[in-house]
Amino acid sequence: MRELFRQLEDSFKKREADRAGRRRCAGAELKFPAVKIDGTAVDADTMSRLWFFLADRGWTPVLDPGSGGPVGAAFPRENHSDVITNETGFCKLEVALAYEDNLFSLSRRLGEIKETLRIFGGREGVRFLGLGLQPVSPPGEHLMAGKSRNLFWNKVFGNNRVSLFTVSATNQAHVDVRLAEGAAAVNVFNGLSGAQIALTANSAVWRSRVDPEYLALAEAFWYWWLPGDPRVGMTARPFSDLEDYLTHICGYRPVYVVRDGRCLGIFRYRSFADYVLAGHGAAGEYEAGNTVRLTPEYADLSRHYTFCWHDARLSEYFTLENRANCQQPPGEEICVTALTLGLMENLREAEDLVRSYPWETLRELHDRALKQGPQARAGGVAVLELARRMLEIAGRGLKSRGLGYDRCSNLLQLVPSTPTRWWPGAWR
Repeated sequence: MRELFRQLEDSFKKREADRAGRRRCAGAELKFPAVKIDGTAVDADTMSRLWFFLADRGWTPVLDPGSGGPVGAAFPRENHSDVITNETGFCKLEVALAYEDNLFSLSRRLGEIKETLRIFGGREGVRFLGLGLQPVSPPGEHLMAGKSRNLFWNKVFGNNRVSLFTVSATNQAHVDVRLAEGAAAVNVFNGLSGAQIALTANSAVWRSRVDPEYLALAEAFWYWWLPGDPRVGMTARPFSDLEDYLTHICGYRPVYVVRDGRCLGIFRYRSFADYVLAGHGAAGEYEAGNTVRLTPEYADLSRHYTFCWHDARLSEYFTLENRANCQQPPGEEICVTALTLGLMENLREAEDLVRSYPWETLRELHDRALKQGPQARAGGVAVLELARRMLEIAGRGLKSRGLGYDRCSNLLQLVPSTPTRWWPGAWR
């Protein structure tokens, strides 16, 4: 384990050297429910036609390593590629935008992609929604995308509730993070997850009705899938440093590794640390059940910490991944990325804010925000007050970049004293 941690540290330092001298970059993973005109989920054949449609417009098909079939399309950019693909469900589109150092550029690219998707939707009778849930079709195994990574969930966790995520849609942001910032960034964005959820809850409509209890079902699904499991949602505690964080997540049961482009389940081990300790005697299992020997390697660790579905985590791309927010309405999709970037640019002040509250109070605010949104209170703390302070800090962080985000200093005006929808145009 020490050797793997050392390799991670070396890889982080190399990435920091590559980023030296440039502004911090940000990207976005945006999920959109894909529906027919009547609001029900699209079928798999319709989504398959999207990949050929994109190929005709210069996109490169993304093939599943197991089946070899198309599951998405990519378009090269200066930093990585824009990628459009299915996520857990084939009726949920994921648009992953390559990293940019300018939010305006990121927004323009998203606009171009949305226009392309509108053309496809007009031809096929498909709409891509700015909502956090499929509004009509309930989740189910029949909606699972035919991707290799979907093969092992039920075996690992002993239930079939992963199909919940065939209908949920989130708005996730990636921002460059340095090695020294890792633990603080994870703590800040987990600690502020309740404040974010309160402002961006947008997943209450499903099964053709408004849920009577939850405003943010997309987040609640994690707890329905793995009740009582600390690897989902807001972290149980803050972390003292990066090693503390890594040691903690290596205590979770592993899922799979990849060898020669194929997924091998390693779920027989009680923890990732146990898998590593098995050394050259470690074993993996193909989807058909046949077992092979393998040796743990650094790439396995990079993949493992993506199987810890906290509200914020470090990613294999050496970014802070902010995961707590529902998908936002049309025109507001980049706001979560802007908030994330602003807090990262003012991380020390954000860290002081989180430390000023007991962690259990922040956890209680998180849990109540799932149901009560901006009306949530815990331990005498109103979630809107925490949100105001969070936005002030993010506004100063964005303004410090000097790229024309002048309104960021006025973000506080966008949070009213009475709960309402505040978000439109916040980052511009």
